[in-house]
Amino acid sequence: MNEELYKLLYDKLESEEGNKSKVYKDSQGHLTAGIGHKLVGDELIKWGEGDEVPEAQRKAWAEKDIQTAYDASTKQAQEMNIDSESFINDLVSVNYQLGTSWGKGEGKFPKAYEALVEGRYDDAIKEINTNSKGEPSAWKNQTPDRVKNFESGIQTLNLKSIKDMEPTEEEIQIQNHKRALSYDFGITKRDTPQGFNTFLITKSFGLPFNIKKNEPENTTEEE
Repeated sequence: MNEELYKLLYDKLESEEGNKSKVYKDSQGHLTAGIGHKLVGDELIKWGEGDEVPEAQRKAWAEKDIQTAYDASTKQAQEMNIDSESFINDLVSVNYQLGTSWGKGEGKFPKAYEALVEGRYDDAIKEINTNSKGEPSAWKNQTPDRVKNFESGIQTLNLKSIKDMEPTEEEIQIQNHKRALSYDFGITKRDTPQGFNTFLITKSFGLPFNIKKNEPENTTEEE
């Protein structure tokens, strides 16, 4: 990850998570500080709720946490067969907040992850928004804006998928040409049933359709 991308992700996550200098309990009751960094191990011994955490330490946490989320996101995007840098950045936000196992095993949204891998984007959107009872998911209740942002990223994939299915200009021209040939030959068969085979061959060489059917010469002499 280059410096420019890191700054982009840092600013994005800071706007989403905030940057708290003092240790606080998040919505799940975990001691947290900086840009949504959950304290673990020795950090829990060193800092307690309400303690001030130096800026240098908060930046160090952010650098490590962002790199972890980015590495997981690029791997997940490969599994999903997605090369959109914008969507990878959306995944970074998801991994940063929900953890890198959000779509695996006992993670929060394994069905949504599976749908993304299989290209079922509408199903993925449904999974992140609702629980098994059809009610708003816990994630949506907790941070609706984060869910909305991820949903927008998935919708972008959906639009791209639809666009990729549209025929190119060259394919459209080929299809139109095929339709024209089919239509012309059909008329020829109806108008000149007896000379159809001969006429079809001449058409395949590109001769115009206004060629008249060969009529037998009148050899009867007038009296």
